[in-house]
Amino acid sequence: MKVVIAGAGTVGFETARQLIEEKRDVVLVERNLVRAKHASSHLDCMVITDEATNPDALRKAGGDDISHFIAVTDSDEVNLVTCGMARGLFPASRTIARVRNLHYAKATYHGEPFLGVNYVVTPEVEAARQILDTILHGAVSDVLRFEGTDIQLWNTPVERRSPFRNRKLAQLRKEVPEPFLVAGIVRNEETIIPSGNTVIREGDRLYLAGTEATLQRLFTHAGRKQRRIERILLVGAGKVGAYVVKFLAPHPFHLTIVESNAEKCKAISTTYPDTLVLCGDISDESLLQDERLDRYDLVVAATGDQELNILSAVYARSLGVKRTMALVDNANYLRVASQLEIDSTISPKAGSVDAILKYLRKGTVKTMYSIFDGTAEVIEYVIGPESPVSGKAIMHAGLPADTLVVAVVRDGTDIMPHGAFTLKAGDTVIVIAKRSSISRMETLFGGAA
Repeated sequence: MKVVIAGAGTVGFETARQLIEEKRDVVLVERNLVRAKHASSHLDCMVITDEATNPDALRKAGGDDISHFIAVTDSDEVNLVTCGMARGLFPASRTIARVRNLHYAKATYHGEPFLGVNYVVTPEVEAARQILDTILHGAVSDVLRFEGTDIQLWNTPVERRSPFRNRKLAQLRKEVPEPFLVAGIVRNEETIIPSGNTVIREGDRLYLAGTEATLQRLFTHAGRKQRRIERILLVGAGKVGAYVVKFLAPHPFHLTIVESNAEKCKAISTTYPDTLVLCGDISDESLLQDERLDRYDLVVAATGDQELNILSAVYARSLGVKRTMALVDNANYLRVASQLEIDSTISPKAGSVDAILKYLRKGTVKTMYSIFDGTAEVIEYVIGPESPVSGKAIMHAGLPADTLVVAVVRDGTDIMPHGAFTLKAGDTVIVIAKRSSISRMETLFGGAA
């Protein structure tokens, strides 16, 4: 399978990196010389320095075996046009475009997708939906949800006073009478798929799997009790923030918005007259003193400035705000934010990469999330009738060593399986795996469902 990607920015680069680690044949087309050189020196793939709208460049990148063309440049128009060109040059390929303008995203021509685009990724909308979902679950953690099951994945840092600190997983499972699983650990930027003998250390970040009710009790046990959220301060009413306001509107929250752009303030006030809009800069000390941040249950920092988002979230926490969220895209900033007292970080670009990869693997894959800075994935598979794992116990299914079956859904029942559990065709399984094992996982769980 050859994949051609137009645009070597963060989304294009990260999508290419992850596909290359899965042994896919990738070609990047990037007009910016600096970006092209960076991609060429850091990725094991062909990089063409040219305009994505140049047919000769696309012909050079392509061939008869192109399966997917992905356009993720900074321009919606370029992404749509290049996808249309790719469909003409490579009729058998599937096309994916990142589009921020919803008018383009929803456009059709004679009932067909606009310019023949098979799949549209809208990062700001997906980020806003993730923010809403996290708020509805108490904003105690990033929340990874899966289709048709109540099993979720939450993460939490292990602090000095945490009851998880210095415990073996096997010991912890005996001490805590809850059906849960430690699905993964991040320690000093290293990804660990744990076993029963793994010891949890201070500074670790745990990924816990279980039902929502179970995870709420676990977080309460760990000193991160879920609090009722009523008053929300949203910082920034740009592309993501505007969608957040729209998605929050039907819910009974008391929402206040801080936005520095007067036109955006006027537009929000006109559309949502019952919402308090403060036209000012969140860094203005007098505004913060007048508004008294400690009255809020949650501060969501969603401006276009990720440094400001991190600082705003940390500052709000220092003033007594119970929960904070920040919109962050830079991978290094995401790592920094995970070490600070920020309850949840949302990345539109990471969400775009996840959406693209999920589309590429559609069929047996229902849901997919990249975690651990893209070094691992949580994937929801449906076991097909021809799958090699059907009829086998998990311990005998031939799964790679760095993978873990987190949960199985059978006939609507959520199961936290043990090694002797026998998998069957039609089961939905949630698996966490390191990137190097993804191709093997697709082979094992493949087959028409």
